[in-house]
Amino acid sequence: MSGSGFSLYLSNPLKIKTLVSLSPIMIDGTGMCGSCRVEVGGETKLACVDGPEFDGHQVNYELLMDRLNAFKKQEKEAQQLFEDEEMQKCRMKEDFERMEFE
Repeated sequence: MSGSGFSLYLSNPLKIKTLVSLSPIMIDGTGMCGSCRVEVGGETKLACVDGPEFDGHQVNYELLMDRLNAFKKQEKEAQQLFEDEEMQKCRMKEDFERMEFE
């Protein structure tokens, strides 16, 4: 269980409002693209406009996780491409490639 999950677990029976800060993919930061949609209390919210802090007991985490994992493959590919491109620009590339890691 994550730290925030444990906090929600403890605070729920005591009816303590617990805020969570969500950081889903935010493309434009204005709510126009809708990529940061989250369901809170049965309503659709935009993390970039309405949040990113929400009542943790009201967040639909199953839907949030589905959305966060929807582009995992593309994110991994983009990260690898970025790292490869940056390595080509690196002035210490040859030194780095000669290094042995223990």
